[in-house]
Amino acid sequence: MTEVMWRLLWISTISVFVAFATFVFVGSILSTYTKVEQPLMIFSNVSQGQHHLKGALMVPSQCHTLHVTIQEPSRFVYLVDFKTWVEPNRDCSKESAVRQFETVVFAPSVGVSFIATLDGKPLNIQVLEEFTK
Repeated sequence: MTEVMWRLLWISTISVFVAFATFVFVGSILSTYTKVEQPLMIFSNVSQGQHHLKGALMVPSQCHTLHVTIQEPSRFVYLVDFKTWVEPNRDCSKESAVRQFETVVFAPSVGVSFIATLDGKPLNIQVLEEFTK
């Protein structure tokens, strides 16, 4: 009887270790594929017919400048188009840098939505609105 108990103890111990190793291995693989990108926070000060958009965006290096344009691809949808440009006559490290932006969108005070792109690629944004008189 004791031999059966020892074998059951060994089998259960090995099963626990195999299950834990599988959990760690599969979890590490899934975490590399499911990284959630934090949205870019844009602050909007809304007044009569105007949205004053402000925020900060990471660019690839200190040599990159940031340019913002606004387009209206469809009614009540506004595209905040960020474009970066590399200054050709500077030597810069490859460290990321923060660039602040500020722009004005002439649009109705309510009922509009914003989308954004960075160098033509879709950008996850969240617009926080504050209404002023």
